[in-house]
Amino acid sequence: MTRRFAQFSVVVVALTLAITVAYGGGWSIITVRDWPDYSIAGKSLTLTFTVRQHGNNLIDGLQPTVRATTPKGLETRATVAPAKGTGEYSATLNLPEPGDWSIHIDGGFNSEDKARTYNAVTLLPLKVVRNEQEAPILSKSARGEHLFFAKGCVGCHNTESKLDLSQRQVTTDYLAKFLADPNSVRKVDMPNLNLKEDEIASLSAYLTGSVFKQR
Repeated sequence: MTRRFAQFSVVVVALTLAITVAYGGGWSIITVRDWPDYSIAGKSLTLTFTVRQHGNNLIDGLQPTVRATTPKGLETRATVAPAKGTGEYSATLNLPEPGDWSIHIDGGFNSEDKARTYNAVTLLPLKVVRNEQEAPILSKSARGEHLFFAKGCVGCHNTESKLDLSQRQVTTDYLAKFLADPNSVRKVDMPNLNLKEDEIASLSAYLTGSVFKQR
């Protein structure tokens, strides 16, 4: 297990250096603090998120934008303001109708990234229901898939990157230790996101599950 972790660490550092050279400091990772399983139509939904240059350095003074859309063409935009923490922002949305809403967060970093390929993220559709009785019940793996996007994992570990985790075999125990503190075994260029126990369990279930391996 230690050898596997060492190999993983080398790849993390190599990819980070490559991206730094290629984009001249122009990419960032967006991490949502508390991603809900669902929301209620017509009620305010507040999302707090951070923006990190190179995935590590928290950035203040940005002007992020957040919008939500549905397959039917509905769109609503959030009111975004700085939050208490360094590099932290708060977005308040009102999703007026039940359905699946896709939330797009642009951190506002690096205006030279015209396509916003490296500085924005579209989260998996959020289920919006009429009332609490219609609240969906997500499995750990399904919740982990949502967190894979909301926590910013997809920014470095998408299927087109050298850090595509779907090609790696790891255990849930190993992932739980790593996600709780990426530097607990060996120094790696990845921040501690202070994930909660249920978030770690859900991410571990997804990352070791068949659905993720078939991505």
